[in-house]
Parts: sequence; C-alpha cells; structure tokens
Amino acid sequence: RAFFVADGCSSFPGAAFHLHADGITLSGLDINGSGCTHTVHVGDLAEIQVRDVTVTDNAIHGSTFGTTISWGSSYDEGVPNVVTGNDIYSNSVGVLLNSASNNTVSDNSIHHNSSAGLWLADCSQIEDTFCGIGGPSANSISGNTIQFNGLSDTGIHIFSNGGGNAANNNIVSENVEGVINDTENNFDADLNCWGEASGPFHETTNAEGLGNSVSDNVEYRPFYTDLERTTKSVSEIDPDDLSSLLDSGSFDIPDGESSDEASQITVNEDLTINVPDGGGTSSVVLPSGTVITNEDGTI
Repeated sequence: RAFFVADGCSSFPGAAFHLHADGITLSGLDINGSGCTHTVHVGDLAEIQVRDVTVTDNAIHGSTFGTTISWGSSYDEGVPNVVTGNDIYSNSVGVLLNSASNNTVSDNSIHHNSSAGLWLADCSQIEDTFCGIGGPSANSISGNTIQFNGLSDTGIHIFSNGGGNAANNNIVSENVEGVINDTENNFDADLNCWGEASGPFHETTNAEGLGNSVSDNVEYRPFYTDLERTTKSVSEIDPDDLSSLLDSGSFDIPDGESSDEASQITVNEDLTINVPDGGGTSSVVLPSGTVITNEDGTI
C-alpha cells in the first residue's frame, strides 16, 4: 500500500478523501487522516447523492471517523456504495453510517477504535443541525471482524435506525460491549459470532452468555457458536423455564407487538421444549423458521 498522510482536509465535511461522485474506487492506500474529522467520506449533502463508490484494500486510521458513508448515499438500492476489505483502526469511530441508505460494509477488519467500531446515526445527531433525512436504512454489515473497540462504547452502536439495517455473519468480540441499540426498532444482528459458544450476554434472554453483551431490541438468535461461523446455536427450554419461553429471544415477535398480541411469531433457531408429561418429560422440537399463529388469543 502507498502511504498517504492528510495535508489539509476538505472544507466540508473535513475529510482527507471526500468521494462525492458516482463510480469512484479508492484502493491500495495506507491513509492517515490526522487532523481531519473523516479519513474517508462517501457522499455529500442530500442534493449531491452518489452511488457505486468502492473503498477497498486500504488501511484507514487517524481521525474522528475512519470511514463515513453519509446522507448523500446511496439513492440507488441496485448499485450500493461498498466499503470492503479494509483495515480500519485507531480512529475514534471506525465506520459511521450517517443517515445513509442502501450501502454495504463487508469483510473489513474494524479494530482498536477508541470509541466504537460502527455507529448508525441520524445526520442531525452528528452534524448538530437538522437535515431532515432520518436514520440510516437498508444497510448491510456483513463478514466483518469487529474487535477491541471502545474505551466506553461498543462494537456497534445504533443511535438511529430507519429500518432494514442488518449486521450478519460478523465476528463481534473483545469490545467493551457488543451491540447497543438506543432505539425502539429491533436491530437484526443474528448469525454473528460473539467470541463464545454461549453467545452474547443479555441479562434476561441470555444471562449465561459469555460473549460481548447486547442491549434490548437486538435480535441475536440464532448465533454462530464458532469463529468459523459454521455451527448455529440451538435452544433447549426446561419445564421450570416455560413461563419465560416467549421472552427467551428464540422467537421473532413483530416490532411494536407483545407476544400475547402478535398474530404470529417465528422461531429464530432450532428449539427443543421439554414439557412435563406425567412423571417424566416429553420433548417438542420446533425447527428454525417455524411460524406459530395466535388464534383467539392463544399461541
């Protein structure tokens, strides 16, 4: 990689590389964004929207936000902007999705960033001005290794969620916390490895989890139990735990509905329910994807 040290930053938004035209590829550089707000910034203002920008095979470090995909990207869900295969480290935040839509963050090593690996935020939360765009939406975060981030924050922090965002098939481990969701909208974080076979820690739905913690409104089941991401978790519920079955995290309950009000719920992972039967126990096996319908108020 060719080494590049920022000698001044763009006037707005203060980036070492400001990519605000369609079809740009930034590749093969070791970029020190020292003194800049953003080392690499994709997109611009709402009226200057970009698509088909690729940031790949770079070392990106030294600024407040290592790579920002901002509210001028991407207006075309068929041609996303892609940040892939980069080494992103020693920033305050590794990757910022700033009211951005229809973008892909994949196969990066995002590590040793002092605040967080990734932020998802409304541009008004970042720019300290009302931009009228809303939260990030329909972004794919996949195949990344997100480790050793945060002195006081986390691997992934969702400040705003416009819907349709997903973080799947990542390794999320050794961060201060794994995923924090400050919103009431569920965040799709299933099929990740959390560094431990027992999965992420959640105080009510997975208190035995030894991996990075997750907050409420984070869908983490099923998860991978191995770093190779080949073996999915399964659940087994014992008779004494039946009262908390629907709160176990093993079911997908539609946003804004409770388990007793939902028209249907979906099993997230292979689930075995051990039911008392006379003097013994019978097992009911529900494969992942099973849909349970609520009829007359009874699940």
